[in-house]
Amino acid sequence: MRTPPALPSRLEVLPFASAEPQLETLAAGTSIAVTVSPKHGVDHTLDFAEPWVARGLDVVPHIAARMVADPGHADRVAERIRGAGFREVFVIGGDQTPPLGPYDSAGSLLERLTPLLPGVRVGIAGYPEGHPIVPDDVLTDALAAKSPVASAIVTQLCFDSTTIVDWVREIREAGIRVPVLVGIPGVVDRRKLLELATRVGVGASTRYLRKNLKASAKLLLHSTYEPASLVDELQRAAVDPSLAIAGFHVFTFNQVTSTLPTLHPCPLPWKNERIRAPTTPPDDHRMGAKEPQDADPRSAPGKPPWQGTLSRR
Repeated sequence: MRTPPALPSRLEVLPFASAEPQLETLAAGTSIAVTVSPKHGVDHTLDFAEPWVARGLDVVPHIAARMVADPGHADRVAERIRGAGFREVFVIGGDQTPPLGPYDSAGSLLERLTPLLPGVRVGIAGYPEGHPIVPDDVLTDALAAKSPVASAIVTQLCFDSTTIVDWVREIREAGIRVPVLVGIPGVVDRRKLLELATRVGVGASTRYLRKNLKASAKLLLHSTYEPASLVDELQRAAVDPSLAIAGFHVFTFNQVTSTLPTLHPCPLPWKNERIRAPTTPPDDHRMGAKEPQDADPRSAPGKPPWQGTLSRR
């Protein structure tokens, strides 16, 4: 069987000093994403990320809606994004409870940010294994509502290729055509990975490890987790152009150096026709479509088409 082409990867790092010596070794153009620290917030993420743009990396800062204090703060964040030359941002809801300001979801913040960031690509979150408190149909409706302003859907960390591919097929059947970056672990210390899986693996990944004793034992027997088999399975699935799987979003947990030999971090080919799905979404999946439970009065004639929508992340 012919080996499928390697998909490009983006490396996610935490905005801490431990990442900096490793980032210094990366080639210009390498794609990295910088998370938001619950303790330090969005401005710290931008402080950390901006110098790496100047050094030639393709940097994507995370913007957590629940940590944006007010519209003025949102405007300042947008100004910094433009000024630093970020070409893409990843907008999530975040876990801050209660929210620091009026933005309780990615969708609500996108209403403010999108008009201020012309030409800047937007990544949004996807949940192949569901969400602990949000029903699947609500997640799908929210994803569809945001998709017209999105350049990529970045999925939650998942260990199971079947779960990921099935979910991608489901959103394609729902008319969502945004390219997908599959969230996978890097080459990571096993204890750190199991700790995270317990915390965020709300579906098949933790069930998979509990039920599949062989896989669990293998993970426990080795000091590190290596994603090579998962990467291979997903690259084979990505040969199907209807899935529009564009690459990997790699959760490194600041273990960048150990992850590099396994993957291919590089700029993501957004202009490559290969990653575009073959059909256009139906009318009911335009940005501005309502989530079933939400009759948001902000959606009114004369407002931009993305206004009046919500996301759950």
